Amino acid sequence: MYQLNVHAISKSSFHVDPTCGAGYCHHCPPSECLINCKHNEYLYNGVCLQCPCEHGCIRGSDCKNNIDPLCETYTSFTECDECVPVAVADEQGVCHCRDLSEYDPDQDKCVCIEGYTVTKEDTCEVCGNYYKPQEVTAEFTEDYRGMELTFGRPLGNKTLTCEEIFFPETYDKLG
Repeated sequence: MYQLNVHAISKSSFHVDPTCGAGYCHHCPPSECLINCKHNEYLYNGVCLQCPCEHGCIRGSDCKNNIDPLCETYTSFTECDECVPVAVADEQGVCHCRDLSEYDPDQDKCVCIEGYTVTKEDTCEVCGNYYKPQEVTAEFTEDYRGMELTFGRPLGNKTLTCEEIFFPETYDKLG
């Protein structure tokens, strides 16, 4: 039994552009390049290279047959249904790594930059044990010269200073 995979894009206007694709194009529709590589090759820096995938590829880094390298699941060659972790699609449907993250080709996903960690919402936030507003209560002392903070869960076996608990801009406002 044989398998046939056909990927096609319908274009209505073409023009010849010898500079498109480092001379490897036969026809160059706007913003795209139709390359002259074999079915089991992909174009990299103007050179056709052997594809490492059984069913062809667009890039040598992965076997996804979608033009967006940050697309995780797709139903067509050009449209993305879901982006890789820590990525989000823009208005045109193109996936981008979220703020404070970058693409890691070895993991084939976006990862948070150093000092940040992934949240449940697939965003990046500063690493640390942070408390939600409902987990902290504060009261001024009787003479209003101090504050007593009560945390909804233990701080661990560490004593923290006010500078370590509050962001600098908040601490400055406390005087």
